[in-house]
Amino acid sequence: MNRSRIVPTLALLATIPMLAPALQATGCTVQVRATAKSDQITDEAIIKVWAVEVDTQEACAKVYVDAVVTERLFNGEVITSTRRGWRKVSNHTSTYKVNYRIAKDSTLTDSKFNVSGCVVCGTE
Repeated sequence: MNRSRIVPTLALLATIPMLAPALQATGCTVQVRATAKSDQITDEAIIKVWAVEVDTQEACAKVYVDAVVTERLFNGEVITSTRRGWRKVSNHTSTYKVNYRIAKDSTLTDSKFNVSGCVVCGTE
């Protein structure tokens, strides 16, 4: 193998641990609940709205939540989208507004909000 190929490969392997700090961080306990609210209707779209409650007993935590939304398009095709967001929360319930836009001729068939990670502040 050519020496010029080995050096860049080793440099890439050395940076991989720095690319994933969340894997090395301390986890925490968190619960998420989502409540559907009134839709906002515009000329081109329907904006689905949820109130998402995040509970943790940590003094400070960065909570990652995945919104998994399934919709049926006008032509009958079903698609599922995942959107990840995060918030810094403290030892009480925090509520956040989450919007998801769909076309007027589409139908929302399912939605789930899942905790994908929780990191205690200062351990990242």
